[in-house]
Amino acid sequence: MNKDEQIDLLTLLAMNETTVLKLYKSYAEKTLIHEDFWQKFSGEETTLAEWIMELAEKAKEVKATVSERLISREDVQRSIFGIREEIDRVLNTGLSYLTHEEEFEIVFSKEDSLIEKKFFKVMKTDDKDLKKLLKNLKRELQNRFNRIEVELKAEKKRK
Repeated sequence: MNKDEQIDLLTLLAMNETTVLKLYKSYAEKTLIHEDFWQKFSGEETTLAEWIMELAEKAKEVKATVSERLISREDVQRSIFGIREEIDRVLNTGLSYLTHEEEFEIVFSKEDSLIEKKFFKVMKTDDKDLKKLLKNLKRELQNRFNRIEVELKAEKKRK
């Protein structure tokens, strides 16, 4: 994969995060009881998308390789399409009765996707700043995933 294709893949990964952000906002709009929770997650998605775009920008300047063997453009595009379908379902089908647990089950499956699991194996670099950014991104994604998992378990216990 040449440098432009690598940058394009990183840009697409950032787009995936902004699409997830829209999903969280749609949940906030439809489930007012948990609006603050979903708004907070929306803000975090904005930060993650910005960090991935920063990775793309830095990858233009320093030696970094992105392997399409582990994740392809098609993988990311499928993820974006699936998330957009969920957004459409939530906002446009009159379906406003999702439980918080159902929202979390959907989000959990999106966050547990192959894209985010493989993301940190996709990019390799010796650049100190890029490694630090990757480490921070990995930590934040893992923290968010853990919070979603805890919230989902708590919702199941409330039943």
